[in-house]
Amino acid sequence: MNISVSATDDISMTFNRLHSMASSLYQTASSLEQDFSSSEGAVIESSNAIKQVDKVISEISDNNNVLSKQIKTLESAVNQVRSISETIGDISEQTKLLALNAAIEAARAGDMDVALALWHWRLVNYQTVLPALLIKLQPFCCK
Repeated sequence: MNISVSATDDISMTFNRLHSMASSLYQTASSLEQDFSSSEGAVIESSNAIKQVDKVISEISDNNNVLSKQIKTLESAVNQVRSISETIGDISEQTKLLALNAAIEAARAGDMDVALALWHWRLVNYQTVLPALLIKLQPFCCK
């Protein structure tokens, strides 16, 4: 009978150890489940944050493209104004020379009709320059 009691005690202790191990495994599994759950939440939050950053970068890129187009448009307008200014400067210089030449011719000839004829001849030559200037000014005047 001693052997039977001893075997029963051994079986009981083995069952207690198995129960203890099962309980420990259950606690470990519960802990792992919680860790996985919180990790999944962190992954979702990270994914959402990355999507938001991507959206902001896309908006910045779009704004940069718009700004680049506006700068090119402004550069073109500045170049047009520069060209018009140069044409006006050329006309101004030619007008000064024309007035000086007319005065010299009038003094040399002693006759105002000759000076006026020279003045008229040079003004007729400007008829080719002035239409080009007006064409350049038209986009700024007629908006």
